[in-house]
Amino acid sequence: MNNHIKQAVETIKVPEIVHEHARKGARRAAAEQSGRGLKRKLLVAAVAGGITLGSTGAAAAYIPSVNQLLSLISPEAALLLQPIEETSTDKDITMNVLAAMSDGEMAVMYLTLKDVKEDRIDETLDLYDYALSGAELMGSELLNYDPNSKTATIRVQANGGAALEGKKVKFTVHSFLSDKETHVIPLDLKNYAKTRPHTVNLDQDMISGIGGDLYPRLAEQSQISVLRPDELNKDLSGVDFMRISNAGAAGGRFHIQTKWTGRNVDSHGEFYYVKDGKEIYASSVRFSAEKGKPVYGTDYEDYIFASAEEPIEYPVFGRFVSNGKHTQGNWQTTFRLEPVQTEWSQSYKKAMGNWQAEEIAVSPLGVTIRGTGSHDGAEPEVQAQLKSGQRISFDSMMRNQAGDRISVKYTASRPLEVADIAAVYVDGEKLRVE
Repeated sequence: MNNHIKQAVETIKVPEIVHEHARKGARRAAAEQSGRGLKRKLLVAAVAGGITLGSTGAAAAYIPSVNQLLSLISPEAALLLQPIEETSTDKDITMNVLAAMSDGEMAVMYLTLKDVKEDRIDETLDLYDYALSGAELMGSELLNYDPNSKTATIRVQANGGAALEGKKVKFTVHSFLSDKETHVIPLDLKNYAKTRPHTVNLDQDMISGIGGDLYPRLAEQSQISVLRPDELNKDLSGVDFMRISNAGAAGGRFHIQTKWTGRNVDSHGEFYYVKDGKEIYASSVRFSAEKGKPVYGTDYEDYIFASAEEPIEYPVFGRFVSNGKHTQGNWQTTFRLEPVQTEWSQSYKKAMGNWQAEEIAVSPLGVTIRGTGSHDGAEPEVQAQLKSGQRISFDSMMRNQAGDRISVKYTASRPLEVADIAAVYVDGEKLRVE
């Protein structure tokens, strides 16, 4: 095995908090060459059936680079991940898919990217145009960057359900972003307390992206009311890739609308206010407009707070991200994605707003609550407790619905050893894992 890859893996330090960027079709997004809002939650349109995990045995224990990776995640996880060790090189950048794991709802892969000549990879790297055959939605997170070897280690999460299990899949990266800058800007919205801006209605086929806690309610509407574009046009200091197009209360909610200039590939942002030390994020809807009339596209993003009053009362911030480098190429590997089979589950009956929980399950990839009904954005707080007494909080959540079947999956950046889980807490209620 290559020493430089082994050295890169040995430096990995898995962070406590990771940020996932939900992608709505990598190819389509790349063609649009425009910004997308940061998504706090990963939303999926369809869900597969119950999780079925299968064991790959102890093969992972004999691959040095995988061993180094797993020892930093959890020594016991060595028997859970499938070793891959497939490489691809283009434009003096080498991609190595180290290991993977799959269950009936998602697949997770660990890979490295190494630049052998230039400085196109750094600590802000973000995969941009990438895909796994058979997957419906993907997200990635940077686990570590080693400046000495110019190597980034990345975790990729893909939703595809049982369709991925045991199948030969192709993972492809066509581009990534780096040299990223983050701008956090305080906003004073008191001047808009009495503003009543004009609104326009969006048909669902005019919307190129939608996300946030209001998603279930907005997605069910035949039309969504947003602010009329370009009634304000306010520039923000230090930000040249977007401006405030409009702002004000409408329909019992406070809106901040932005217009993206297209000067920066995948520039994106989010708005939030801080109440009692907690960040409250706005949902968002993306569209375009021609001569004041809404059309499908990505030029405008209407950020919608559930409250019309609280964004006026509490400090509001905008967090915006721009990327200095957009590196394109063709890195692809093909491998068979074997399932692993380790899951605990039990009946769990509890009302969750407009839906009813029926089952809770623990797998190496997280905790899943399954049920039926109409999802209204209500999700409980979930933690896992190890037999050692340590509590594990989850970094991200995936909400899935197909018909009246609902699945809410809580995932962490590190695989779980199911045998080490003593209990799961759901909104403080303790459920013993036996």
